[in-house]
Amino acid sequence: MFDLMRFRFLAFEGPEIDDFKTLRRLPGPLRDILRVVNGFVAFNGGFHLRGACTEPSWHALSEVLGGELAMHKLFNPLRPGDVAFAQDALGDQFVLRGSRVLRLYAETAQIEDLKLDLDGFFEALQDDPLGFLDVQPLSTFLDEGGRLAPGQLIQAEPPFSLQDSNQPTRLSAVPARERLLALSALGRQMTLIPDAGLFELLGEP
Repeated sequence: MFDLMRFRFLAFEGPEIDDFKTLRRLPGPLRDILRVVNGFVAFNGGFHLRGACTEPSWHALSEVLGGELAMHKLFNPLRPGDVAFAQDALGDQFVLRGSRVLRLYAETAQIEDLKLDLDGFFEALQDDPLGFLDVQPLSTFLDEGGRLAPGQLIQAEPPFSLQDSNQPTRLSAVPARERLLALSALGRQMTLIPDAGLFELLGEP
């Protein structure tokens, strides 16, 4: 069950709900959470729950449900009815498909079925955020003096999916929109390369 008190030291808390059209499109359990808090950024930028708002645009669920940043248009495995309700610091997406939560690994455009409903997802996240999220790149970035502001994601050059052990990695903070568009382009390229993905495809119906 979602408990806001267990998400301490929020870097950002969403504004009051003003996008009721989008709110009505959402599954009931997600609507209930957003009525408590209209999204937030927590864990030093490691987790971003989007909200039903018009501004800021990087926080708005409407941006990822339709338009240029519609996730089903950016990433081939996603469907028009999927709801990308949250993301981690790298831009990997947490997606509601019906009552199931999926994780989209954005660099390789592959999906993992977490075998959790929304309540189970937040319980797992609250119980062990460091284990549940991919925090190592964020920790490295912060240890090197970086700062991830609300509305930004971490970009890795070269991409993690194309690195070898001898390559240094440059991590930087970029606007979320820029990162998501770059991940979309990379994911489309990776689907054209046989055996390029790093993750097993799970839970596809």
